[in-house]
Amino acid sequence: MAYDSRNNVGTLAGRVNKKRGGATKTGAGGKPQEYDKNTGQYGNGSGASKKTSTDKERKFENLARKVEGRAPLPEPNGITETHKPTKFRDAMVRAKDSIAPSERWRVDVHSAGEYDKDRMYMSTGGSCVAIEPNGNIVSVCKRAEDSSIRGKDLISFAVKNGGDRLDAFSGLYGFYTKQGFEPVSWVEFDEKYAPDGWDKTRDTPEPVIFFPYT
Repeated sequence: MAYDSRNNVGTLAGRVNKKRGGATKTGAGGKPQEYDKNTGQYGNGSGASKKTSTDKERKFENLARKVEGRAPLPEPNGITETHKPTKFRDAMVRAKDSIAPSERWRVDVHSAGEYDKDRMYMSTGGSCVAIEPNGNIVSVCKRAEDSSIRGKDLISFAVKNGGDRLDAFSGLYGFYTKQGFEPVSWVEFDEKYAPDGWDKTRDTPEPVIFFPYT
């Protein structure tokens, strides 16, 4: 399930110079800016004029963090991976609860145990997406209050990280086809297996469509 908002992707411009213990780049007016390993950003020490680090720097920093047992740096769009299924599920519940009831029923929230082998990602604003070991993308939900990311950014991120298929109710057909997914099969909606929150007096019985990424 996904809803659009504005994007918040930073860019890095200027010269990067390696030095012991970190890196600097030249910002506007030639003013050096320090690289903060904790945030993966450049700035003048006061939090102003910060930019996202380069992919190469991010890669090496994340390798170091992995060895040290620390969380990876946030992605440029604020997405980070979590290895805690309960934490991810709690974030999913909050994200799902933030959207209108007439849309909420399309969002799939699994048990914490079902997320155990998945790769789970959350944005700084509480939006979520997960990828199962077989590449199936699940639990896509943009939190209504999250202004740091768009729904399509969650999907793009999932594809970039190995997601190559998903299934969704037909009300999301237009959204997913615009993101490069092609419908190949579908099954009729069955009220016996209707998701929590689906209201017969309000909601259409939408078929479930299966989409590979093309």
